[in-house]
Amino acid sequence: MMSKAAAVRLSFGGRVQGVGFREFTRRQAADFNLAGYVKNMPDGSLQVVAEGQRPDILHFIENLMSGPPGAIVKTVDTQWIEPAGGYADFQIAY
Repeated sequence: MMSKAAAVRLSFGGRVQGVGFREFTRRQAADFNLAGYVKNMPDGSLQVVAEGQRPDILHFIENLMSGPPGAIVKTVDTQWIEPAGGYADFQIAY
């Protein structure tokens, strides 16, 4: 029996732009079979929306906490949301 899908909206603060964080996030999402997107925000933060199985999302978040080389994650705002189900895969949004 498949467990119910989960979804999360994350906002990463710190040195998270210009360090390959979006590509790192996309690869991590693929590893955990998650759908959604990652996007640089005008305020310098990074927004991630991910949908999939809750255990996979938790491992994904754990991996993103360290980020790619050069990134310094200072804050992470985590908000569990209702899965929209409208994502075919995980994309870098612009």
